[in-house]
Amino acid sequence: MANDTWERIEDLFFAALERPEEERARFLQSACADPDQRMEVAELLAAHASATGAPLAIERILLREPEPSQLPPRAGREGMRVGVWQLERLLGSGGMGEVWSAIRTESDFEQRVAVKLIRPVWSAEPLAARFRRERQTLARLRHPNIALLIDGGITADQAPFLAMEYVEGVPITDYCRARALSLPERIRLFRIVCEAVRFAHANLVIHRDLKPQNILVTAAGRPVLLDFGIAKLLLPDEEGSEETRFEERLLTPDYAAPEQLRGEPASTRSDVWALGALLFELLTEVRLRDSDRDPTTARKIRGSGPAPRPSRHGAVPWARRLAGDLDAVAGRALHLDPERRYRSVEQLIDDLDRYLGARPVLARPDSLGYRARKWAERNRAAALLGPLVVVLLGVLGISSVLQARDVARQRDAAIAARADTERSMAMLIDLFGAADPRVTPGGDTLRVVDLLARVERALEVEPPHLSARLWGTLTDIHEARYDQDAQQRTLVRGLAAAGEAGLEEELLALRYREAKLARARDGRQAALPLFRRSLAEHEAHYGTGAVELAPVLQDLASTVESDQEAMDLLARALAIRRAAPTEDDGLAAVLNEIGIRHHAAGRLTDARGALAEARGLLARKHPVEYPPLLSVSANLAACAQAMGAFEEAERVQREVLEARRRVYGPDSYVVGTSHLAVGVVLAHQGRFDAATSAMRQGVEIVGRHRDSEHHEYLFALRNLAGALARGDHPVEALGLYRTVIERYGRTPAGTARQLADLRLAELETRALAGQAVSAVRVKALIDSFRAGEDAPGSRVAERLHFLGALALLEPEQLPPGAAERVFEEASAIVAERVHPDHPLAAQAALGLLLARRRAGREIDRGELDRHYRKCEVWGLANRRLLAVAREELRPGSGSAEARP
Repeated sequence: MANDTWERIEDLFFAALERPEEERARFLQSACADPDQRMEVAELLAAHASATGAPLAIERILLREPEPSQLPPRAGREGMRVGVWQLERLLGSGGMGEVWSAIRTESDFEQRVAVKLIRPVWSAEPLAARFRRERQTLARLRHPNIALLIDGGITADQAPFLAMEYVEGVPITDYCRARALSLPERIRLFRIVCEAVRFAHANLVIHRDLKPQNILVTAAGRPVLLDFGIAKLLLPDEEGSEETRFEERLLTPDYAAPEQLRGEPASTRSDVWALGALLFELLTEVRLRDSDRDPTTARKIRGSGPAPRPSRHGAVPWARRLAGDLDAVAGRALHLDPERRYRSVEQLIDDLDRYLGARPVLARPDSLGYRARKWAERNRAAALLGPLVVVLLGVLGISSVLQARDVARQRDAAIAARADTERSMAMLIDLFGAADPRVTPGGDTLRVVDLLARVERALEVEPPHLSARLWGTLTDIHEARYDQDAQQRTLVRGLAAAGEAGLEEELLALRYREAKLARARDGRQAALPLFRRSLAEHEAHYGTGAVELAPVLQDLASTVESDQEAMDLLARALAIRRAAPTEDDGLAAVLNEIGIRHHAAGRLTDARGALAEARGLLARKHPVEYPPLLSVSANLAACAQAMGAFEEAERVQREVLEARRRVYGPDSYVVGTSHLAVGVVLAHQGRFDAATSAMRQGVEIVGRHRDSEHHEYLFALRNLAGALARGDHPVEALGLYRTVIERYGRTPAGTARQLADLRLAELETRALAGQAVSAVRVKALIDSFRAGEDAPGSRVAERLHFLGALALLEPEQLPPGAAERVFEEASAIVAERVHPDHPLAAQAALGLLLARRRAGREIDRGELDRHYRKCEVWGLANRRLLAVAREELRPGSGSAEARP
């Protein structure tokens, strides 16, 4: 439809509106002879009438009708706390609310963000709930040209807020104008913006409000897209809600696609239209629509046909170069009919690349003449030497035929690859479309597990070369959901498909996943040979320094018994990650594993340093509820616990628990493990009723995800038994210990060392229950796994003090001086593995002093009292040891004083 035709339709539409409704049809019949134009005007009038007599949505926006949400900026907020952020200065305000520069107030590192204070017209609680649901989708948008959504919540005065990555820059149109960028420079800059949008679309996120103010360019020339996914956060959940009017403010009319202005749902093609509007402005330095200066923009809400041509607008130096290809590219992106635009941003990028490379753009009709002109443009020198070219073509004819065959093969491979990609995307779109209640009745009630089941059924009929990678993706999803049965099922299918299709790299990736699953299901011993095989295969395929080796090295390190071998493997992984051009999540993952190893070996200062660096890397890039960030925080809490900072450890573990509840739901496996972690730190503080309550919740949740003989479920039961034993429920604890010992003996994860450790705990519980325990048997059990004390999770030090306590109370069962020798050994082990501030160090020192006192040697009473007080507040202190210490410290006990 030509522009003059569309203007004629607009004039007829507004002329008809000035007449009574019953006269409009007669007026159109007489005023317009073209039946197509009459139909367009009639549709406009029908759309207007469907608004029940009120102005159309777009008219209300463009005519600036006063709204209660358009409140003046709230003053006096400098220094105000918003969540963990402190507002510094107002950056701007608009229809959504205010934007402030802010800094983090609760951290050991500095972080600056842009905080958006949402106007009160949006309800705080629904927005907060929506933010919790959407944050993981938005957290996936980790791209150098997309500003990250970091945090969100509700202020003290119940105003919703969002914290975004702070970007220092100017709108892309201002940047191009100020730098006087050339036409190719503008197109290349715009292409980077398109790549960022393509990335977001691949992650199923639509922007909905692309405009120059949301695309800032830094001083270094890096464009950064703001507010990705924010529009979806602020949209209502249900059609027909009284809050649907808010959508009118979630778009900018001058850059909104026609279907958005008509109130229809936005799609990826809506973003394509907005990109077309931006391209038009960059090419011409004239805004496609300008509602401030051109009131007729209010009319342009309906129709079909091409958009204005950039070559006919603006007075830029390169105006003549816009005719042809760039007119066609902009026209395709800006077509009023979504079905006739580019199907995806990737197609728009392809045409931009074609233009920059002087190749035919797909937006223009193909012809021999057009292709010849583009060839001549690419090969100007050859075009000037026409006769010579003819001779050369004859001479090189045979070579050209051979090269053409290679080109044809490459072309066919590229076409096949693109077809596979489009087939995969089409399948995903169909599957996610099933969750739309407008397509599938009840689709909005589909659970994630139902959707994944649909994906599996769809993959069963796909060819192996296409399905292998998607089976691997499903395996990763099931791993993230802690569904090991489903993970095993999809892994088997993926291995079979990759093997049948001969996809070597996919086989390597799936075998690596197989090793990880084996460790989770059956323990370290079962997974160790699989990880060693995976590392050898990766080294043979990629080389010894490739980045692909880093995760395999890391996982092998977490599986081996030897601390030295583990640290050597992690050192290799760390060197690979640090050599990478950017600091990614992989570096944080290696540092986290290094921290875990240091912790297990008692190197707590080193552990805390590695974990703090990992947390800093993740916190700079991700929201506070990003799952790997939560895992690192939990590990830091465990480190604080090992250093005796129990209150700090409890606070952090509770924060992690609440965050995981919001991210995963209250019944997920990882939430169960967080309940257990909270219970452990409560037990350390002697709050055994609260500890057992938290642990029972953890055991119940973990039991829903693991069978009764799974080593992770048995570990949960063991923790609960320990808290019960200390909390005056030794009989129940003994029953649990017997159950765990029996089941551990039947599982691959039940090593001799672990079984000996469990039997020691059972004997300690018997002592707490007042039953007789043989110190000789305790010593024999300790000796049976002392050789494996370098392994992660060994509790030799904690059991040695128990043996010493028995020796103090039952000296007739041990040779003379045995108690003192035992506590000397315990003290040496504790000094290597436990922070000096931890009560366990005080307990070992207390036992040694008491053993010396029992042997008739003089001790320092003040030192004994100091260690006793440190142990007395620790919930896991040995009770019998404390009883002997109390007796020694009782006035008049005859305790010897220290020699001068």
